[in-house]
Amino acid sequence: MISPPGLLKPKASVAAVLLLAVSVFFTVMYGYSVYQQAEQEAINDTSLYAQSAARELRQYFDKYTSDVRMLANSPLVADIVAGQAYFSNNPNDGENNQRLARIFKAYMGSNEQVVQARLIGLANDGQEIVRVNRLNGKLTIVEDDLLQSKAKRGYFQDISKLSPGEIYISDIELNRDFGALTTPLQPVVRIGVPLFTKTGELFGVLLLNVDMTMRLDQMAKAVETHGSSIQILLMNSAGDYIAHPISSKNFGFEFGVPQKFSDDYQAHSDLQVVSTSTELTRYFITTEKIELNQQDRFLQVAAMTAVRPIVIKTLMSAIYLEVLILVVITAFMIYLIYSSRYMKLEQKQLALKSELEFDLIFREMIETAPYAKILINEKGLIELVNIEAEKMFGYKRSELLGQNIDMLMPKDDLDRLKEQRQQYLGIPSHGKLSTEMAYKAVKQDGTEFPIEISLTSMVTPQGRKIQATIVDISEREKFIAELSRQNEELNQFAYVASHDLKAPLRGIDQIASWLEEDLMDNVSADSQKHLKLMRSRINRMESLLAGLLQYARAGSVLGELESIDLHKLVTEDFHMINPTQRFTLKVKNPLPTLTTSKPLIDIVFRNLMSNAMKHHDRPKGRITIDWRKKGAFYQFEVCDDGPGIPEEFRDRVFGLFQTLKPRDEVEGSGMGLSIVKKTIETIGGEITIGDCDPCGAMITFTWPIELKQEPESPAA
Repeated sequence: MISPPGLLKPKASVAAVLLLAVSVFFTVMYGYSVYQQAEQEAINDTSLYAQSAARELRQYFDKYTSDVRMLANSPLVADIVAGQAYFSNNPNDGENNQRLARIFKAYMGSNEQVVQARLIGLANDGQEIVRVNRLNGKLTIVEDDLLQSKAKRGYFQDISKLSPGEIYISDIELNRDFGALTTPLQPVVRIGVPLFTKTGELFGVLLLNVDMTMRLDQMAKAVETHGSSIQILLMNSAGDYIAHPISSKNFGFEFGVPQKFSDDYQAHSDLQVVSTSTELTRYFITTEKIELNQQDRFLQVAAMTAVRPIVIKTLMSAIYLEVLILVVITAFMIYLIYSSRYMKLEQKQLALKSELEFDLIFREMIETAPYAKILINEKGLIELVNIEAEKMFGYKRSELLGQNIDMLMPKDDLDRLKEQRQQYLGIPSHGKLSTEMAYKAVKQDGTEFPIEISLTSMVTPQGRKIQATIVDISEREKFIAELSRQNEELNQFAYVASHDLKAPLRGIDQIASWLEEDLMDNVSADSQKHLKLMRSRINRMESLLAGLLQYARAGSVLGELESIDLHKLVTEDFHMINPTQRFTLKVKNPLPTLTTSKPLIDIVFRNLMSNAMKHHDRPKGRITIDWRKKGAFYQFEVCDDGPGIPEEFRDRVFGLFQTLKPRDEVEGSGMGLSIVKKTIETIGGEITIGDCDPCGAMITFTWPIELKQEPESPAA
């Protein structure tokens, strides 16, 4: 049926409002995501450029630090220092000074950023010995009468305090000559090293003045990245600007008007955000510190980018997205309004066709299924039957259709079936109520036979239907009965074999005992040894027979489930099998109290501890037990400090009658681990062998937290 236009408009309006609300929500989420991404990119970029600028500045300093060391360690400087030590009357005279001046000049010729190289002596109030200047691009060796005394300058005093081999790097300051700032203004850094005589006395200093103009100009230029500008700033340890895009802010402290970073910006709780003092502009910032090595002096590089461009970029992206969504919504609503009438008619046609096709396919699937299939309605009336159901029950299809499914069930199971069917009809979703509902069914001739029923619910246009899949389990029950009979015969055989063989063995052992007593004084030592060996082999045979019977019964008799204090049980077992106190027991965590079969878990722990003691390679040893919960199981670890079990034998030791040592060395049946493995696997657990630290074997096994009560096998 086609909806009237009047009804369509309110629906379209509601849909439009909902779509608009959803679009606004996703636009906001998208904008937030774009902002987060842009913010992270900005922080990453500032960090990258701050690190890069700091690294380049460190490399710049390192280059001239190496040059100062090279010049200070030259033989000529050593000769001048030695000459001063012996001829202290006039250190400025001499050919060596002129040679050093020429070396300074040649060095500065290949290093254009070095504007001054000096050798300053300690004598004569810190008198300069050699000095080469760069002025207007020209290198000049300063005449002796123009050399100055530098003893009162701070950098000379700082270098004089250094130990041999230490390097001095000054703050970046404006260059001065005779105490006055040079023009044009020239920012320099002084890099120097103290010079000592062979007797360890301070001779003077060697100093380079490096022009920082070009380096600071490059650093102060903004960098464009990801649509935003990153500004690099350089401050000294007092926070004064050294490199700033506004040149008037640089070196204000040299003129008595300090221009500091803290005057222009204030930090926020987020250490990566600062803002101007008026709070109008915020910046993302990353700083890097460059240590100058002496007196806690350092330079600080800061990379900043404004937050506002990121916000604008985010808003523009969100606006573009919202406009695009609105255009799409408008187009969609126009399409929806003008096409809804035709679409509904087409949908009804397709639905009807699909329903017919599905009905045909469903009926074909029911008919060709390998199991008996019966479709019933909510009242239990049969609506569809396949050929397998006809064969199973002996009815023709026409005899079953329209009849109640109760006709196929014996009276004893009717109430149970009705109850479960009603319970299943109350389940609102599709699914199986049970995959193994066992019932008796009745054929047309009245014969009853066992079946399993699986119910599946379906909602159809005609109401709710239940599909019953029925399997005849007569052959399976026969097989299970035959298997139970064979298991009983095997248990009986193991018991009879063990019991009937033990009687003659005990008789032979008794006769051997009599012979040993009667002939003790009349036979040789070898014969006595042979009699003892015979009795030992008889005892071993009895042990093997007992182990065989125990293995046959392992895990088959569950017994009553009871609450067991496992810690107490294991401790008592340990003391019982360790009467000589050769071994000690360590339980890392108190063992749990659990509801399980006491005989089964007792035999596992007793055999594992006994096995560890029996195969130990030292007179004394220790057994360690630990546990933890692992899903639906307890996981136990029994560890000893003995010789361990090599990896290649770890599967073999679980076999029957298997030991790693000859039976004359270790007395045992070789069935302890076999019994343990069979017991654990019977109740659904697993067992493995590993290594202990530092030595020994670790047996790990799992035990169900909830052990299911199964019927006991008949006693043998």
